[in-house]
Amino acid sequence: MPSLLSCAILAILLLLIAGPIVYFLRRERHRAQRMKNAAVALGLSFSRHGPPDLPPELSHFHLFSEGRYRRITNVMKGRVDGIDLEIFEYEFNFGSEESLEAERQTVICFRVPGFDLPTFSLRPKKTVHRIAALLGYQDIVMGNHPEFTRNYLLRGPDVTAIRGLFYEGLVAFYDAHPGLSTEGRGDLLLYYRSARRVEPEALLEFLREGSKIVALFQ
Repeated sequence: MPSLLSCAILAILLLLIAGPIVYFLRRERHRAQRMKNAAVALGLSFSRHGPPDLPPELSHFHLFSEGRYRRITNVMKGRVDGIDLEIFEYEFNFGSEESLEAERQTVICFRVPGFDLPTFSLRPKKTVHRIAALLGYQDIVMGNHPEFTRNYLLRGPDVTAIRGLFYEGLVAFYDAHPGLSTEGRGDLLLYYRSARRVEPEALLEFLREGSKIVALFQ
């Protein structure tokens, strides 16, 4: 029969392994409830679990091409100021199987009547992007806005249409607000901050920020 010491060691090992998992699950359940409460306050429907597969219309966006084991959770849906929208949390994993890491962000997807946006992605420029530029990985340069070009990576297949879309006032807004991510295609506009989840109590302000960006694109 196992000794008392062996049983104690086994119990400690199980606690070390299971403890963080239990803590994570309880924390996520609590967050989901807070998100549900926020959805009710905003007049939106709520579902803790998103679709099992990524919706085809989202697969064209840069954000949803990154990493592995992608999933959408804490989905809110509704209509605000005449615009259909979804707010959700998007998670993907990156790294090797032995050392997987997760990146999570809160995303607003606006479906704006009358929009016909060229496909584009705008996100903060990282050191890796600057190094890649030396090897031929090019972004769209806005010549009269060196700060914007320094801070943001703007890409898309139709360079002329994208340059026409990013007029002076829109570029000036992003100049004054570093760290934002925005993607567009047709009548869809995504707004988020990479690797950042918004606290449920701050969702109203987050929605206001996104709505301001929608207005700037109109």
